Amino acid sequence: MVGVVVGLELSFFLIGIVLAGALSALGLPNSLLQWVAAALLVGFALTMIVPAFHERFQRAMSRATAPVASNAPRRNGFIGGLLAGAPLGLIWAPCAGPILAGITVAGATTSFSGRTVTTMVAYALGMLGPLLLIGFGGRRASDFLRTRLGGGRKVELGMGAVLLVTAAMVGFGWVNSINRFLAETVNLTSTPTAALEQRALKQGSDEIVTGEGEPIRLSIAQLQANGYPEVEELADYGPAPGFEGISDWFNSNPLTLEELRGKVVLVDFWTYSCINCIRTFPHLKQWYADYADEGFVLVGVHTPEFAFEKEPGNVAAAIEDFGIEYPVALDPDFATWENFYNRFWPAHYLIDRDGVLRSVHYGEGAYERTENEIRHLLSLPASEKGDGEAATFVPRTPETYLGYQRADRFAGSVDGRFGIVPDESARYEKPAEELPLDWWTYDGTWTVRGESAEAGEGATIELHYRAADVHIVAGPGSEDRGTITIHTQSGSRTVMIDEHRLYTLRSGGHTKEMMRLEISPGVEVYSFTFG
Repeated sequence: MVGVVVGLELSFFLIGIVLAGALSALGLPNSLLQWVAAALLVGFALTMIVPAFHERFQRAMSRATAPVASNAPRRNGFIGGLLAGAPLGLIWAPCAGPILAGITVAGATTSFSGRTVTTMVAYALGMLGPLLLIGFGGRRASDFLRTRLGGGRKVELGMGAVLLVTAAMVGFGWVNSINRFLAETVNLTSTPTAALEQRALKQGSDEIVTGEGEPIRLSIAQLQANGYPEVEELADYGPAPGFEGISDWFNSNPLTLEELRGKVVLVDFWTYSCINCIRTFPHLKQWYADYADEGFVLVGVHTPEFAFEKEPGNVAAAIEDFGIEYPVALDPDFATWENFYNRFWPAHYLIDRDGVLRSVHYGEGAYERTENEIRHLLSLPASEKGDGEAATFVPRTPETYLGYQRADRFAGSVDGRFGIVPDESARYEKPAEELPLDWWTYDGTWTVRGESAEAGEGATIELHYRAADVHIVAGPGSEDRGTITIHTQSGSRTVMIDEHRLYTLRSGGHTKEMMRLEISPGVEVYSFTFG
């Protein structure tokens, strides 16, 4: 019996992996894969709800697996059970509709990866117990279930209804809305293990010892949930992760951390449209100029936030525009990012001469602290230079994404219905009342995609912001170039959009005001950032 169950699980696992890999390899648009997942769920639901469909599916699967079973060598014991159970994976597939659709959606938003395989393994392991219980329970368990559950028909109908509801949630994108509601109002997470991992990390953080004390040792679950914890002085996080999945190197031949042993290395995660990253460049370039001759190496890992930032030509142009002379590695598929368990742009990881990770800092700031940590690891005396940063915090509008995958604080509507229409040209209307602070809206014709939006006829954006500086990530899209005309209380001006990059819309003293942007057809917009 164990062999039969293991054979069934292995064949189902392989079916799921092949399906996920095939869908990922097709390279279909996110929205289409989303509907493929929904259609898959509907198909499985119909086999459970409609008896005729159920019978046809069972007959088809029986015909498909009969040749395998009949031609398999007759053997007893575990191997014989394994061979007998292998063809059952296809027949079991309808019971696993939710996990197959879940893998499809994961492939639509990221890519086929080790996490996809891990999900399938976890599901297969979770089913081992019930399958073994039923297998060893024999006829007594079967009779009990048949008596209590009406021959299983009630369960099938219930599961079919659940699958139909899930299909609607997946197809219409309601899953993200539910996740956002839970995160913002109920203080829950749609991934329960994440809360446990965060709690474990908080408990472990009380035992962190910095300086020359005991090393910090975190589990993989803790690192996946929260990354490396940032502390206020040098620590010992253990051997530093390495560079993986680098497609291109700029200003340098390919580097490895093994080759850099004996050097003090600062790894800087950045992306060229990130205003927070851009603000760190003067400090990074100064450190590289001051300490390169002392044994200091700075490696910028460019991990793209948007698809156009994966293009080596765009990255090379940005490196030249910013005057970056230190080595830069292009990490297009987030392999090095995930290797460091990183979660932010910018992020700095300081590694000593022995290849040990000694310091972590996320975001801007802490420049004096980081420089003195570099000097300490280079055996140089501490510097007394200040950060030159403002001591008081001034609230400002958070980063605002304009594609539907991460859109927030959006106030527009289409045909009287609030929200965004994914991947279709639609005529948007702004609300009649004034926008709340930090909110924004489309007006006119727009085609909104997962990470960007393309302007059509009469396209405008209105934004109620609070900041000193306003920037937008934009590009010419289907046209060679386009324009954005900015209207504020102080007047109007036009910005030429001729490449995909960060553009400054407003710079000056901190203010709260409405901004209206008139955007020429074809221009693509991605996000606002504020300073």
